[in-house]
Amino acid sequence: MKNLKSKIRLATFLIGISVLLFAQCTMDGIEPIDNKLAVIDEIINTESSQENLRRSDQNQLLAEMRRLTAKYQRLEIAEADGYILDREHCVAHPELGGMGHHAPNFGIVDGEYDVFQPEVLVYEPMENGKMKLVAIEYVIMADLWSQETPPMFGEVEFDFVPANPMGLPFDNYQLHVWIWKHNPSGMYAPFNPTVSCL
Repeated sequence: MKNLKSKIRLATFLIGISVLLFAQCTMDGIEPIDNKLAVIDEIINTESSQENLRRSDQNQLLAEMRRLTAKYQRLEIAEADGYILDREHCVAHPELGGMGHHAPNFGIVDGEYDVFQPEVLVYEPMENGKMKLVAIEYVIMADLWSQETPPMFGEVEFDFVPANPMGLPFDNYQLHVWIWKHNPSGMYAPFNPTVSCL
């Protein structure tokens, strides 16, 4: 019994000495943990602030495009401004969803990019026979694009789409922006699973 108590005291003493030595070793020449946490917080807050600014700028751009295109909820206004609705073709994919009917303004489809003037409006057919504006689309002829990098919608890079018989007959940069209908696949995805061609 006496031997057991001695062993316990010795073990307790050794553990205490080890803790003190370890604490001293870790504190000598090492920055306190509070300073490290402060630096980490500063980095996180700076990155979050920059990301929030980018998101804020992007959201402002989206809001501005909604404001500028709100009038095109009325198809007759879009047509008066040069957009021609393709009533014959409603674009859809069996797995990805739909795009809808495209209404391009051929007068502005070129190698220039004006963020405030989309080349195409995209409409979804409604059961009552009317068309509902669901997205805008930018289309830029790649051969006429003068920049070395693809066009950008704020922070979002356009997709390069080669000429093909099912789409446009020329290489192009394009980007769908679903500002008038929520897209579960993403604001800038080409197809929207909630869009139907009826």
